[in-house]
Amino acid sequence: MKHISSEEWMRYVKGELTDELRDSYEAHLYECEECMNSYLKAMEASESSLPLLSEGSQLTDTIMKQIGEVDLTRGATNQRPFYQHTLFHYVIAAAMTLVLMFSGVFHSITTYVDDVQSTTLSQQTSITEKILETKFTKINDEK
Repeated sequence: MKHISSEEWMRYVKGELTDELRDSYEAHLYECEECMNSYLKAMEASESSLPLLSEGSQLTDTIMKQIGEVDLTRGATNQRPFYQHTLFHYVIAAAMTLVLMFSGVFHSITTYVDDVQSTTLSQQTSITEKILETKFTKINDEK
């Protein structure tokens, strides 16, 4: 197995690699323990180049303040159109229901279903009737 050098892992940590090479390095980390150790050493070495945070609570307060400002401005400019509101959809559904009801579509559907159901029921005989019929024909044939 070919191992990746420490210098390459430093480039990976600093984000200096192409996406394709970065993906292949990440896939290699799953398979190679030695390269995982090299990667961890590169991470530790790059820690010293990062700026130190003097006061964490002040940073948190600043970030939360910025988030609050972004949400206020976004809410004012990003309103949904009227046709994307739920109430609009309910009004359309109710209007369509009323139109179909007053035009008689529902009545014609129910009468059609009743007609189909009555014709199929009249054409079918029950299982009990079929069993009795076969028994009686057997008895009559034996006589």
